Amino acid sequence: GNATVTAFASGKAAMAIGGDFSHAAVEAGAVKGKYAVVPLPGVAKDSIAPAFAGGNNIGVLKSSSHRTLAVDLMKSLTGKRTQAKMFDAMGFLPTYTDVRAAAAKKEPFVEPFVETLGAGAKFVPASPGWGQIDASLVLPTMFQEVVSGRKDVARAADDAAKKMDAAFADAG
Repeated sequence: GNATVTAFASGKAAMAIGGDFSHAAVEAGAVKGKYAVVPLPGVAKDSIAPAFAGGNNIGVLKSSSHRTLAVDLMKSLTGKRTQAKMFDAMGFLPTYTDVRAAAAKKEPFVEPFVETLGAGAKFVPASPGWGQIDASLVLPTMFQEVVSGRKDVARAADDAAKKMDAAFADAG
């Protein structure tokens, strides 16, 4: 999370696992120009670990009184041209593979993230329970427990799975 990025950017942590969205914060820190971005290694030799892919859903409500305008805006926001402009303006990785590849050519720090997405991204569950899991930091806590040595991988993962199962069950 943010604490990890802050610790890395200040030079107090040797590494951080994060997304391209953390680049500006890292560049603003003491480590500017003194780090590399690499894909997280997978289990098999020379493989890349799958990443969570996420973002925002976009759509038009059936009840919209300006449906044509809303659909036009939606099409514009999801189009390749706007996706490229949003990357340039805000650093959002484009959805389209060719636009992402162009972004990586423009900004080399993006290439490892593009490689990771190409290696098989996993999407977060489409469940209201996911919001509770994300907000309660179940996965970051699990990672911290393992990295700090407080728990081994199996125990930390089992505890996280129990919390996630409960959140999904509560959500219906």
